[in-house]
Amino acid sequence: MCKEECKSEEMKYRLAEAVKVCMKTTSVEKITVKEICEKAEINRTTFYYHYHDVYDVYERIQEETIAKFGKLVRNQAMHSRSIEETILLILKTTKEGIPDLPELEYMREDERFLKKLTEYFGKIFQEEIHRCYADASKEEQKIIYKFIAEGTGAAIRQWMAMGENLPAEQAAKIIAGRIHLG
Repeated sequence: MCKEECKSEEMKYRLAEAVKVCMKTTSVEKITVKEICEKAEINRTTFYYHYHDVYDVYERIQEETIAKFGKLVRNQAMHSRSIEETILLILKTTKEGIPDLPELEYMREDERFLKKLTEYFGKIFQEEIHRCYADASKEEQKIIYKFIAEGTGAAIRQWMAMGENLPAEQAAKIIAGRIHLG
């Protein structure tokens, strides 16, 4: 990577960190470019050189958060003994957060973020679907995948909206009980 690319990535990182700081007290919709620039100690021209608007930075943060969160869950899911354990891990981690990902706390109310997260975690089930439905055509596997990924994601979002009314263990059992692989 050349020197200019490194500087550009460093600046994008600083801007993303400034947005994360702002997100602790302000919703994304209310964060201004001026606030970000003050926190990052840069001028607006520099901001607009790297990003179009606040949502552009927020999108990068979402992508990085999903990648980190996904890696953690994927690594742990590889050691789980069942779909229920994997779903329980996703539920607990989404609800309780991760010390290394404090921004997750501010994003878990964002429907767009949760939809992206749903798509990402749907991929975790994709290999299992392929294995369990090896005799199904690719089109049939896509339908099954979409059903499981989006259904699981919707169930997780519904569970989060319910607050503390249903323990994670019970929700995981309900969701996993409706997924029949094999």
